[in-house]
Amino acid sequence: MNETSKTISFVMTAVAVLFLAWVIRPVPPPVQTDALVGKSLFPALDDPLKAKRMRIVTFDEGTSQVRDFEVAQVNGAWSLPSHKNYPADAKDQMASAAASLVDLKVLAAVSNDARDHALYGVVEPKSSEDQFGQKGVGKLVTIEDENSKPLARIIIGKEDKPTHSDEFAGSQTQLRFVRIPGQDQVYRVQMNADKFSTNFADWIETDLLKLSPWDVTDIKLHDYSVADKLTPTGEVTPVMMPRADIDLSFDDKSNKWNLKQLEEYKDSKPKEVKLTDAEELNTTKLNDLKTALSNLKIIDVARKPPQLSADLKTEKGAIRDEGMEDLMRRGFLPAMVHNQFQLVSNDGEAIVSMKDGVQYVLRFGEVAGIDSGAEADKKKTADAKSDGKKDEKGKKSETAGEKSEASIADEADKSGGEKSSKTGGLSRYIMVMAQFNPDLIPKPVLQPLPEIKKAPEKATTGKTAEPTKTEGAKAASADKKGDGKSDAKSEDKKDDKKDAKKDDSKSGAAAKDEN
Repeated sequence: MNETSKTISFVMTAVAVLFLAWVIRPVPPPVQTDALVGKSLFPALDDPLKAKRMRIVTFDEGTSQVRDFEVAQVNGAWSLPSHKNYPADAKDQMASAAASLVDLKVLAAVSNDARDHALYGVVEPKSSEDQFGQKGVGKLVTIEDENSKPLARIIIGKEDKPTHSDEFAGSQTQLRFVRIPGQDQVYRVQMNADKFSTNFADWIETDLLKLSPWDVTDIKLHDYSVADKLTPTGEVTPVMMPRADIDLSFDDKSNKWNLKQLEEYKDSKPKEVKLTDAEELNTTKLNDLKTALSNLKIIDVARKPPQLSADLKTEKGAIRDEGMEDLMRRGFLPAMVHNQFQLVSNDGEAIVSMKDGVQYVLRFGEVAGIDSGAEADKKKTADAKSDGKKDEKGKKSETAGEKSEASIADEADKSGGEKSSKTGGLSRYIMVMAQFNPDLIPKPVLQPLPEIKKAPEKATTGKTAEPTKTEGAKAASADKKGDGKSDAKSEDKKDDKKDAKKDDSKSGAAAKDEN
């Protein structure tokens, strides 16, 4: 047998083995799709409070990237494992999302053919596979209990319009095509897919500083830039180049801003500048600044590199680290400050002082992106038309635009999650640090203690203390009282003697008569 014959034999044998394996493969029992109509897809999920972990996998057709979003309860606290375990405000929202799958009934079976999955948008997103150019990829949702046991797995596809045959849909119109992973059957169900949001801002407390503008007492603005400087050793090192320092305070009683100090730098040397009689502070701009601080919103977060200390200082060798390079791309640079590398920002910083002694240090980095907010405007327009309130729609859109211009993202990352700016506007990378300054709290004013009267001093030895007027009066009164008593006694004694003499004379006369 020549080599050609051997090769043909091997190929035929391989084909026979493959055919045999296909024939004897285990085939799952066919699903009776009609029997599921009107029944729950997930009977094991009978209580939304059992849901302790939810994973949502989405696919971006524009970039062909699969993204994972995860929220879970870890050690009794809700967090986002997909975002470095950032604290989540997810207790109610998690229960609401799980409740939308509780008793989720099948309204109709629409297809049994796997080739229709892209048509209904229920293709499963898979991180392990290259799905470049894939169309019709849905959103995979997995809900687990505290023991990581799956309670529900579903692929949410495109939205469907209601028909007269949807007996169980009632008057609501939120209909979706869905599929169970591993099955070919596509169903129509009634559900609110908005509950399964991968928008980071929907799962956290978005208010960055949570401050009231009325509690702001002082604002310090440090205007500087960062430039590369050649050292004597020939190395290029980023150095902070200050331009101006402005120190402002706000007086509640007079409702007025005061300029405490203004310094401008020339050749890195500060020079104090005074306002002339024809100059004054722009109160409107400064009040807008206070309001903007209370409107800072978080749209995404990222952890600072471990090479940075608590006061944002680092070593020279850590500058080329991958985490530090990531920060530098976002506008935060380790520059030489007072002979030590410290993290600075390319757009300056602000120090905001509060009445309770808290100080916020805000470092402003690069612009993260600009969202026109077109989708939000379209939604508002549609809602306004349905209500017949066009004038109110215009006012709401204008107000939303004003607020969005002041919104700033805390470490916003364009590459993570869906677009989270609901009203459009500017988003910027910003690093926040909070510290306590006891000097900001007014010291308590103590009331003076009452004076204690001193006792009269005793007379010293060898000297006669002169009596006071009160003591002299008391002594004179006592003497008078004493003299009266002695005089009365002497008079009584005289009277007694006279009576005794009379008695003696009487007794002598009587004796003479007897004789």
